[in-house]
Amino acid sequence: LAGGNFFGANEVAEGGSLEAALIRCRRWRAWARTRRPYSRSAGMRWAESDGRREGRPGSLRSCRRKPALGEAVGRWAAACPEKVLIIGSGGLSHDPPIPSLETATPEVRQRLIEGGPLPHSARTARQINVIGEGPRYASGQSKLLPLDTDWDKMLLDAFTSGDLSPLDLIDDETISRTGGRGGHEVRCWIAALAALGQGYSSEMLFYEPIPEWLTGMGIMSARPN
Repeated sequence: LAGGNFFGANEVAEGGSLEAALIRCRRWRAWARTRRPYSRSAGMRWAESDGRREGRPGSLRSCRRKPALGEAVGRWAAACPEKVLIIGSGGLSHDPPIPSLETATPEVRQRLIEGGPLPHSARTARQINVIGEGPRYASGQSKLLPLDTDWDKMLLDAFTSGDLSPLDLIDDETISRTGGRGGHEVRCWIAALAALGQGYSSEMLFYEPIPEWLTGMGIMSARPN
């Protein structure tokens, strides 16, 4: 459950199987890559029933939808004869120095929407940029959004107590202004914890804002009761 986005979440939330949603996700991605430019295709004209406005990529589902995805994963895991480890990876508050949809060039915007592997040169340049931003960020000379420890701790306290709803009524723009553009990755935590069912037991293992790494770092463990 990494990255926060899952195209099949609609089908899962409406009672469909996880397997069917994964198949549709793969088929859609294959179809989307045949559309040029993607920003003029049907995918950019979707309007979410939960209030998202038209003209935005359709892969980012609201925080209200994430428990349904996690519950579907949990049902699948419960039926497995093996023990299953579910990892929800993703940052807390962080605003990485990466292009945004609003300011990106058409070529970069297309890559942000469609994904796909970066050329080695582009990946190296991005890593150098991020590493170089760390000292500036730690010394207060960066233009990036500061870490928000209050936001991080609010989320961690809620998740530890079994509450997965703190962002249900918060729109994407507000999350970006508070937790940074990378703060949307917290959807992964919501889905992973929802997979454990209601009343899970959890423990906060670590939290530290690390400006040199441009992020609030947190680790928690949980298990179903």
